[in-house]
Amino acid sequence: GEEPLGAIHLRGCIVTAVEDMPDSKKYDVDNILFEIITANEVHYYLQAASSAERTEWIKAIQAVARTGK
Repeated sequence: GEEPLGAIHLRGCIVTAVEDMPDSKKYDVDNILFEIITANEVHYYLQAASSAERTEWIKAIQAVARTGK
């Protein structure tokens, strides 16, 4: 099968909160970034709408990384 454009393969990935990013001040983001590192070591930085939402995203992605669902 073909891979959809923009797809991020989450199985086996690592997802963590980004607490300190040197360039984040210029984007005015307050601890709402998180990082996904895929199994083939591609790094994605995403921004949630709030700290609580970031926590929910991290939990959801961790579940998919473990189960593939």
